[in-house]
Amino acid sequence: MRSKVILIALAASSLAACNTPDLADKGVASVNVPVVTTADYVFDAAAPDGALAAGETDRLSGWFQGLGIGYGDAIYVDGPYADAARGQVSAIAGQYGMMVSPGAPVTAGVVRPGTVRVVVSRRRAEVPNCPNWSLPSSKAGERRTSTLLPGASFSTARSRRAERRA
Repeated sequence: MRSKVILIALAASSLAACNTPDLADKGVASVNVPVVTTADYVFDAAAPDGALAAGETDRLSGWFQGLGIGYGDAIYVDGPYADAARGQVSAIAGQYGMMVSPGAPVTAGVVRPGTVRVVVSRRRAEVPNCPNWSLPSSKAGERRTSTLLPGASFSTARSRRAERRA
C-alpha cells in the first residue's frame, strides 16, 4: 500500500513539472494583431454642365499626386454631374494606374450644384510591433507561434482584404 502512495506522489509531482506559465505566443493564435485603418479624402471640383472646368484637371492631378494614391486606395466620383465627369476623372486616375469605382461612400456635407466630388478611400493594414525581434527563435519542441512570420503574413492578407473592400 505504501508503495502505491509513493508511486502516485511521484506521478503527481512529475505531472506538476509539466505545468508551464501561460505565454502569449503559445499555440497558433497570432501574437501581433493586425490593424486596418480607413480614411476618406474629399476633393470638390467645379464641373459646370458635367465637364471639369478649365484648370480643375491640373488641380485634381496635383491632389492625387499629393495623396500619393496607389494600392489600397479606391477613387469615386459623386454628385449630380458624376456620370458626365467620370470619364475625365478616370483619365486622370489612369495616369496613376488607378481606376474609378462605381458608386461613392457617404461623406460629410452636400455636393454643391455645378460641382463633382472626388473621393479617395484609403485602407491600410499594418501589424504593430512586427517584426518583433524581442524573442529568439523557438525550438520545434516549444510549440510557439513565431513573433516574426505571422505579422508579415497577416499584414499582407489584411492589405489584400482591405483593398478588396475598397
